[in-house]
Amino acid sequence: MLRHLRLPSYAEEPRAAIAQTLAVPETRDHWREIVDMYRQTDPRQDRLMQALANVIDVTANRRVSDELVELVFILCLGRRGCCSCAL
Repeated sequence: MLRHLRLPSYAEEPRAAIAQTLAVPETRDHWREIVDMYRQTDPRQDRLMQALANVIDVTANRRVSDELVELVFILCLGRRGCCSCAL
């Protein structure tokens, strides 16, 4: 599923649906890859951004807590838009 999520040839809706299927603890090993996808996603793709944020939330654990705090801090500073603080 991660391979398909990375494909830019898919429209936003299918990619968001794929991301939703990845919002399970078993995806935890790919947390940083999901964060990178989130950061690279066009902010106008709100549905995809929300789906990726959900994956980040579900798969985060103490091992990545410092990175999660940093990500939220950056987002809330407005670099990715105020709505992104819903992480």
